[in-house]
Amino acid sequence: MCPQDLARKLGSTVKAVALYHVAGYPANTDEIATICRARGIPLIEDCNNALGATLHGQPVGQAGDFAVYSFYPNRQINGLEGGALVCPDVQTAQHARKLRRFGIDFSTFRDARGEINPDSDVPELGISAVFSQLNATVAISQLPTLAARQQRTKQNAARLGELLEGTAGIRLVNTVPGGSPAYWGLLLYVERRDQVLAALKSNGIQCSVLHQPNDTYSGFHSLPVDMPGTGYVLDHLLALPCGWWLDDDQITHIVNAVRHACQLR
Repeated sequence: MCPQDLARKLGSTVKAVALYHVAGYPANTDEIATICRARGIPLIEDCNNALGATLHGQPVGQAGDFAVYSFYPNRQINGLEGGALVCPDVQTAQHARKLRRFGIDFSTFRDARGEINPDSDVPELGISAVFSQLNATVAISQLPTLAARQQRTKQNAARLGELLEGTAGIRLVNTVPGGSPAYWGLLLYVERRDQVLAALKSNGIQCSVLHQPNDTYSGFHSLPVDMPGTGYVLDHLLALPCGWWLDDDQITHIVNAVRHACQLR
């Protein structure tokens, strides 16, 4: 997200800004948070695959008013499904806990008999968004290995970047100053991206173009909007696997496949 472009687009109808740390790469959080605070607009940091990413030595997710993390199966912590919401204070967290379970206040919901208390009001309706004990148990079981897996992922990303540096037709996506990605994938800008994508997938490499802007979906009823740079990203961005599960031979295979794909005409 471009801070200057964001500032130009913040009108009176904007209720919040959601800032996505793309593929675990820290965004330009400080400048964007400053813009939002000056306008009195809440900032939500989308850290769904940025667990372990840091900015100026601190974990991402601390500059905004809220942060969200994902425990989807292919994230750093696999809870089968679900996620976590980080709130700015205890009162907001208590409010969120009510909303995640239909708006019920469980401190008053049951009476002394253990029955539903008719005097316990539900003034604001929420949804069913509770993280089950099964999901939590699966997620917690992975915490002891998290640091080692994240370190291996960063080593793999560094190795891939080192071996691919200087390859014609590709350019590594830079991190923001002071940023250290979690590397959900290693991001490249690739000329003839779709051709390279097809060649890599035919070699069994599960690379991806990652995303599609939400405003293209009719359900959002969005008006056309100019977003400088976004078109280039959509046409050139490619994410390579770099996870902790890759061994040295697989990294060599990825590098050779990328070099070969970039030479194809």
